[in-house]
Amino acid sequence: MTESEVLAGFEEYLGYLENVGKLMYLRLNSGMAFVGDKKKYAVRLCPTGTADILVVTRPHGHCIFIEAKDEDGVQSDKQKEFEQKVKAVGAEYYVCRTLDELMEVVPQGGTV
Repeated sequence: MTESEVLAGFEEYLGYLENVGKLMYLRLNSGMAFVGDKKKYAVRLCPTGTADILVVTRPHGHCIFIEAKDEDGVQSDKQKEFEQKVKAVGAEYYVCRTLDELMEVVPQGGTV
């Protein structure tokens, strides 16, 4: 599976849990987006290295950052820096390669 296919599977699982009220998730994007007439305005999105997904669990608003990788994918230096920052403030960060790995860190009940 490619990284984009792994990520799509993660979003499907998390979308279901969000729809039944177990958690909230956001797909985070880093880099630039070009908007406006003829796409002439650049808008910075999340900083380079930001995890792919942020999950907020019920009932206490616990934050879990998920970086999706394919079987051979490795974190960039910027992603490692982001992981360190996340952990320094007490949130969780995981690199997940399969839906089973994601399900271990984000239970179906949505609580941690």
